[in-house]
Amino acid sequence: MDNRYLSVIVIVQVLLLLSNVQMHGEEQKEEPQRSLSLSTIESRVSPHFEFTLPSGNISERIEQQFNNLHTVFNLNFNLLDSSIDADVAIFYPLGFFIPGIHFYQNVDFENPVAPQFQDGELSRLPTKKFVSRDRGIGLDFIFHLTPIFSIIPAFLMNETFKARFTEDLILDEGIDWIAKLSFVLDSAKSLPAGSPAPKHGIGFSSVFSTRFRDVLTNPVSIDHTNVLRTSHQFGDRLFLTESIGFNNPIYIWNTEVAGFYSLGGFNTIRGYSYGSVAAFRYLLNRIDLGAGVFPNAQIKLKLRKRRATIGDYRIFLILDGLLAQDRLSWDSPVNIYGGCGAGFAFLISGEKQQHLKVSTYVVQPVEPGRFPIFYFQTSFFNFEKQI
Repeated sequence: MDNRYLSVIVIVQVLLLLSNVQMHGEEQKEEPQRSLSLSTIESRVSPHFEFTLPSGNISERIEQQFNNLHTVFNLNFNLLDSSIDADVAIFYPLGFFIPGIHFYQNVDFENPVAPQFQDGELSRLPTKKFVSRDRGIGLDFIFHLTPIFSIIPAFLMNETFKARFTEDLILDEGIDWIAKLSFVLDSAKSLPAGSPAPKHGIGFSSVFSTRFRDVLTNPVSIDHTNVLRTSHQFGDRLFLTESIGFNNPIYIWNTEVAGFYSLGGFNTIRGYSYGSVAAFRYLLNRIDLGAGVFPNAQIKLKLRKRRATIGDYRIFLILDGLLAQDRLSWDSPVNIYGGCGAGFAFLISGEKQQHLKVSTYVVQPVEPGRFPIFYFQTSFFNFEKQI
């Protein structure tokens, strides 16, 4: 009996084992196969930092790309003039069409002049208690028709506020609706990323903008802005850059809230303080003629286990000219401004494609009785790096 019981138990165990093997086999056949797909995430960051004296201007620009999403952040802080400008732009390229949106806010706490219009003439009242603020949102639609030519329609909502604290007086307040149409030509856009700068480059932009106050049935002005930039490299040591800007109102309906151009400083007419020149229209020409010197003189540095090289020395000649009108009529008197000077710059190159450009300039205004202005500028930047 024991042997028969034992044989039955063995047979039952064998049958159970075979049934389990068959069931597992059927489950493996019915289970769908899983596949794992990997996608590449591309991210690039390109920072740029700049500091300029005597204005105490500090600017920061960061461009970031995360796959197709592009983000640009700009911050400009003027220490001595107490002004802050900030802008954040987001773009999403879709082939030749690039839609975008940007947010901005500009605040000036100590504008040196307050505008006043009388019979179409622009006068400036000196004050240090005049504050202005502009903030808004804009929609950009970029169409790349060719590798170097683009058309950009844009729409902005701008809230402006200008007041004089000493008299508790509001000079201007309201919401501006601005429609822009830009035509942009840039010969460097067709170059692949990481390519060296071409020996001859040209860039041109023409912008038409129409401004309305509060409602679209209340037009204020139609403005036209043109900027032409050229850069040339002759041989290995001679460089020439030139920019010509022409800004003028095509038509103005409301003179009391019409805008004017505030010029002066390192980025406009050099040799004049920031905001010292106001005009309804102007023609600005800037010329920089540079030459490379000491091509083989490189200085090696080592700071805290980091290596750097000082080189790329250049000297510059500077010529700036400005023709400006502070009245609306085309036959109004033209005010002439100019500056000439010289500068010296060198580049400190470190590891991981990091660079620091140091520049010094001395510019003498052509007006009698004005003293030369000394500029000191540093720019820290690095090439795009993939994260």
